[in-house]
Amino acid sequence: MSAPASQLDQLAWLDASAADDRGRWDEVLARCVHDFHQLPDYVALEAARLGGEGGALRVEVDGEVGLLPLIRRPLPEPLRAVSSASHDALSPYGYPGPLMSSDAPAVVAKLLAAWRRGMAQLGLASAFVRLHPFLNEALAPALGEELRERGPLVWIDLEGSEEAQWGEYRSMDRRKIRRSVEAGYVAVVEDDCARFDDFYAVYAETMARLDASWSGFARPYLEGLLAALGSRAFLAFVEHEGQVAAGALFTRSCGMVQYHFSGTASAHRRAAPTRPLIHAVRQRCAAAGLSKLNLGGGLGSAEDELLRFKRGFSKRRGVFQTWEWIADPSAYAALCRAQGVDATSGFFPAYRQVPVVPSEKEVEDEA
Repeated sequence: MSAPASQLDQLAWLDASAADDRGRWDEVLARCVHDFHQLPDYVALEAARLGGEGGALRVEVDGEVGLLPLIRRPLPEPLRAVSSASHDALSPYGYPGPLMSSDAPAVVAKLLAAWRRGMAQLGLASAFVRLHPFLNEALAPALGEELRERGPLVWIDLEGSEEAQWGEYRSMDRRKIRRSVEAGYVAVVEDDCARFDDFYAVYAETMARLDASWSGFARPYLEGLLAALGSRAFLAFVEHEGQVAAGALFTRSCGMVQYHFSGTASAHRRAAPTRPLIHAVRQRCAAAGLSKLNLGGGLGSAEDELLRFKRGFSKRRGVFQTWEWIADPSAYAALCRAQGVDATSGFFPAYRQVPVVPSEKEVEDEA
């Protein structure tokens, strides 16, 4: 797809799969603190999973740069007759919020104006953008009514002392971690993903046990994810008498660690092995000088048992937020009417009313 026109020649659509666009994409990554969600290979992977066209709107204003990763999808055929727009867009899974080389309010305002102009030039009816809890603090207040709070999340400050970090655990969780160690459960934090087969075995077992809708995140996807992440990904395990009791996939980028996928062997569920696993990863990452470990929130950003479990590791709280952009409110309302749905239902975009993929695709059923 060609880049959208811009009077100021500051705006361009970069194709996540195009080698010719990689240099300009990488330039923004070099200038901005970023997570793995903004990597072009990850955006391309997600575009393939979601059946869209992966890319990013790159903007340059006043010597500063910004990057908005998006997956552009054609509108469903029946809706094209009632809309002048041809597509809509959503973020890749996770926290792929926009990158900005400056948080100055004037720069943020100009970047936002350019992104909105660019999305309109791409022929989008709407865009659903998942914000990053650590990287978009300056952006969120500028979004006004386009900002929505989806749910709480939990993160660990890795820069405090070991005593301070351990002290933020719930007393019950500290006791259960000690009991796990006494019962012979041993945590192993790897530097890479060489033991992917061991991880996948407990992950697949967990998803099958919970009858979760996970086909999009099955082995081919995970193998593609590891290829996209490279050295940013690592695995951690808890073992008992030579058996893997629990495993998890974590990522690290610019000092930030994400708890991304996990699983627990059915035979060890009652021992709650994910507690010592997270504890060991927290210790390793703190010792390595990393700054934050994001545990995420509940399934679908809900106030649930998974969120309660995560709260046992830290008193630090964040909010998962989304940017919900509409090109033309009247046209959006027409799309919703054509589908027979309520435009204010809470699902966005409402005209694509389909089951929601949980905003945290790791499952912890030991809480």
